[in-house]
Amino acid sequence: MLRKLVSAIIVFALATMGLSAASPAQAAGTFSPTVALPEAAGYATSIPLGDDAQLKLWQGYDDNGHYLKTGILHSDGTWANQPDLATGSTSTNFQVGGEGSWAVSQEGTIAFTWIQSTNDNSTTTSAAYIAFTDDGIDWSAPVQVLAQRTATGSVMDCMMFYGCGYNSLRLSLDSKGTLAAFANYTASGNSSFIVSTSLDGANWSSPTELDTAAGWGAYYLNVAPLPSGGFMAAWVSGGQNQSFKYSTMSPTNFNFWKRPKVLGSAQNLNSAPVMIQTDLTHVSLFYMTGNPGPVLRQQLYDLTSKTWGASTSILTGPWDVIDSSIQVSMGKNWHGALGVGLVRNGAQEAKSYVVELNSSVASEAKVAKSVAEQAMRVDAIRVNFDDSITMMMSGSNRRANIMNFKAGVQISDEDVPNTPASQVYGFIVTVSPSGNFFISGNVNLGTSFIYEGIVYRAASAPIPVGDLKLTGLAKTGQTVTSKIPTFTGVSNIGTTRIQWYSCTTKTATVQLTIPLTCAAIPKATALKFKVTTKQKNKYLGVAVSNTNAVGTATLFSTLSAKTK
Repeated sequence: MLRKLVSAIIVFALATMGLSAASPAQAAGTFSPTVALPEAAGYATSIPLGDDAQLKLWQGYDDNGHYLKTGILHSDGTWANQPDLATGSTSTNFQVGGEGSWAVSQEGTIAFTWIQSTNDNSTTTSAAYIAFTDDGIDWSAPVQVLAQRTATGSVMDCMMFYGCGYNSLRLSLDSKGTLAAFANYTASGNSSFIVSTSLDGANWSSPTELDTAAGWGAYYLNVAPLPSGGFMAAWVSGGQNQSFKYSTMSPTNFNFWKRPKVLGSAQNLNSAPVMIQTDLTHVSLFYMTGNPGPVLRQQLYDLTSKTWGASTSILTGPWDVIDSSIQVSMGKNWHGALGVGLVRNGAQEAKSYVVELNSSVASEAKVAKSVAEQAMRVDAIRVNFDDSITMMMSGSNRRANIMNFKAGVQISDEDVPNTPASQVYGFIVTVSPSGNFFISGNVNLGTSFIYEGIVYRAASAPIPVGDLKLTGLAKTGQTVTSKIPTFTGVSNIGTTRIQWYSCTTKTATVQLTIPLTCAAIPKATALKFKVTTKQKNKYLGVAVSNTNAVGTATLFSTLSAKTK
């Protein structure tokens, strides 16, 4: 179960500006039926299980005790309860984090962390744990990450730091499979920001103290796994005079974290910062400070020189804000999208923006949506395989909606079903590897609340699975056979088509387009082809394609030997 974990970061973000709308708008995906979820599951920690399901973990309770519960939301809109991961007495508390509390390997193995505590008035005993699963059903035995400790403190002390004992647990992993778990530890009014690391998930180092003045350190923590292994961590430190601090761990010095350094001011921070690698040699930190005059800033860390550059302004808010949010998504070839939601202070006005990134270079911020209300949150964003952008937004006085953009043009804007205005209190959204949005939230029915889940099934061209090969002797009168792949995807799959070609120039690898030196052989559309004299001294190849409403996927085989 404890496979080598390789970083697979799934991050979220926001919307876009001045984007022109296509006419007419077209749907870019479909919604599953809405499904009722167990109490509190709507706000559960949510983890993609491939493209077809989402694992959810939350604290449940009854008269006999408290439980770390699990369940799976499937892409067809169905729900399945799973066995409890951990159980405790009625005085036990299971603290589960959000998107920062888990990691997924390239093979799909999930590592999930949580804090388990008991409290008695001003005394809290807590420890941190980790467990692993491949399918969300069968789990490894929990392993203790941070040893059990007992903390004391007044109710006010505990409230100021999200509870006494361990809190704000975060997990990250690097390209070498090293895991790093970060947390705050609060006792007697003092807070310590710590990290523990592991090479295998089973054996963890003694904690390293990174900061004693972090306060909300782990809550505002950002960790970027470095491409050669190791980590870059940046957090907010200090009380009245807040600053960004950072530290790195080299892959060659396990659990050795460099002495933290001050990166810059974090005064008047308006939202949690985000940090991610944005090109081959740079990590970017994005944050919004200032009020009045809020400014979205970007600061680059050079992976070669190991130095930070000066911050640059990406967006200046049009007015003072009462709330803001930042998220980011990176696609292929270092093309990314940064989203920002701004809510005006003291007025019914809110805007969302998107900034495209190309190898760390930010484009002009553009408005995606402007509304007359005091709420604007972009719940998730994704840069798709074709460089289009899909994002979900929600507010207080309207339905949640999903918008799609391609090359700066809006191609769809769809309401999320069963999200009535003024009745949904926030969403938990995760995005699968191919772009399915798994959405859950708490719906107010007036006299009661229900938790609901729904899946936005993204549109994509078919994806070939398997090899395309030719077998047989390319000789007049002989039969050559093609072995073709199947096609899959998150959208409907069309009919697979086959076409044989004769070519004048040989190619050595499978192609995604038909070579210019190849001509289609009339009526040659079966898996097998009998060579005729017309193909003599030519090379034979076969193309297989599949088309759905979004696009076409085509593969062209390597060529046979010259026919005789």
